[in-house]
Amino acid sequence: MTIPKVSIIITFYNLEDYVEKCLNSLVNQTLTDIEIICVNDGSTDKTVDKIKKFVDTDRRIILIDKKNEGVSAARNYGLNQASGEYVMFIDGDDFIELNACELAYTKAIKFQTDIVIFQKKYIAEEKTIYCSYFKQSKYYQTLLDKPYKFFDKITETFESVHAMYCWDKLYKRKFLLYNKIQFPNVSFSEDNLFVIQTLINNPSIIITDDYLYNYYSRRSNSLSKMDGRYNYVKIHINIQPLIIDYLRAIPETSINYKLIKWHINNYYLNVLLDEWNSLYFSKYRKEYLNEIQTYIKKYLDTNENYVKNLNAYTRWKRLEFLAKFHIYGIYTKIIKPIKIFFMN
Repeated sequence: MTIPKVSIIITFYNLEDYVEKCLNSLVNQTLTDIEIICVNDGSTDKTVDKIKKFVDTDRRIILIDKKNEGVSAARNYGLNQASGEYVMFIDGDDFIELNACELAYTKAIKFQTDIVIFQKKYIAEEKTIYCSYFKQSKYYQTLLDKPYKFFDKITETFESVHAMYCWDKLYKRKFLLYNKIQFPNVSFSEDNLFVIQTLINNPSIIITDDYLYNYYSRRSNSLSKMDGRYNYVKIHINIQPLIIDYLRAIPETSINYKLIKWHINNYYLNVLLDEWNSLYFSKYRKEYLNEIQTYIKKYLDTNENYVKNLNAYTRWKRLEFLAKFHIYGIYTKIIKPIKIFFMN
């Protein structure tokens, strides 16, 4: 039995309106030597019936029909089933370009890397938005189409280059197996944690400029409400012990050990500060402010000389200032809109 070049793992939960578009983008890939693993995570609509129609016509499709346990468990089921040389993850309401597997796999083989990072488009209300945020980073241009080891290229803006999504990347399956990388059993931020596990094992990486992934902007849910939003940010704080466990796995003799630790923790602080805008005028303002300050004191390395050596002292003090004096919400809700108005 030959090993497929790429295993594509797709998770579905009540996505009957999206199944056809997603699977059509997979069965029609220009790279035909693939396996398509569909994990139905206990859907109660017609999702599984629609998947079965594809199974009947394409022997490359494997259906795993299981009880609902969440996206992390679903992806792990698919990963454990996969037999391909490389692995790609897709959400069931998204789709990929027809040449996505071929382009990503060709890059991986050419440069012999553990990960290929490609670009994404957001699909919202019949509009297609090309995500160019990462391309604006000065580090992006220096890394583009040049293979490198993660520990050698860690930067203050590593997240703006590597992103914290599991689905904009192609992974060497043996690398994931050797390092025992799986999705953690958490209800939120599971793909962030998966990517962090991957990066701290110092993979070889190649970044391509090709837009290969199409991401549907999600339908509104409870996280858009204040109660849900506060729970959302508390989860970020509660998963910090997992981050600490991951970082302990890195030998302290590794190149840039302290730098990696500092940047990964700082990434989560940035996430928390981004949410401050949503919660500034809510009933959770004071409680959330205390959460941020506790986070800073408990988890982040605040040694002044070390921060200066990172050439990030100004940035660090800005973050502390925002968290302490409630400025972030004022800036984004008042100053920034006024600035944009006058600039236009």
